[in-house]
Amino acid sequence: MTIDISPLSIPHHEGYKPETADSPRAGIIGTGFMGRVQARAVRLAGAAITGVAGSRPEKPQQDGLGPAKVFASADQLTESGEIDPAHICTPHHLHALSALNALSAGLAVICEKPLATDAEIAALMAGRAAEAELVAAVLPVGARAGSRTLIRDPETLSQAALSSCPLPAGHPEGYHDCFDAFAADTSTALRGEHRDGLPVFADVARAAAICEAVLASAQTERWTKC
Repeated sequence: MTIDISPLSIPHHEGYKPETADSPRAGIIGTGFMGRVQARAVRLAGAAITGVAGSRPEKPQQDGLGPAKVFASADQLTESGEIDPAHICTPHHLHALSALNALSAGLAVICEKPLATDAEIAALMAGRAAEAELVAAVLPVGARAGSRTLIRDPETLSQAALSSCPLPAGHPEGYHDCFDAFAADTSTALRGEHRDGLPVFADVARAAAICEAVLASAQTERWTKC
């Protein structure tokens, strides 16, 4: 089944890159809000979305992703041979499993935050990515605390104002631009070029280890080696 992307228009603004013959073939795993955000950024970076997989076969169409082939499961998508990077946009507790399966299939991985739910699994994922010598990136920035000076939350706005506020509370106006730049850098890395500062699995695994060390130090009231 192939689906249309009409609900998710891609503006041809400065920085937009059209698809080319060597454009990465992206697969989106998880078709909720972050799946839509990553799909938009992927297309702006000049990549093609050739496959999507959601929790149910009808989910990609309901969530406005396409045009792309819909796969019945994430495993079928990662093993299809029809994608180059896998974009992990599933619920948090499924990030590790989805990313590790994609790496095992020889795919580059772009994982939504958090990389994993604990430092040990994050370190495992970073190790697997390093062993496979594949691009494995993650954007570990964000919060959902909401606005402080000006309330800008779709949950509290009037119906007339909703069209001007497409992002959840905690996501500022420039959120899309930040993610678009991240996707563009990742796309460049997939083409074999170096992008200084691109956050990879090892960076996030290190951050997770530091966080756990800080918590352990607070509990024991001792210095904790990390």
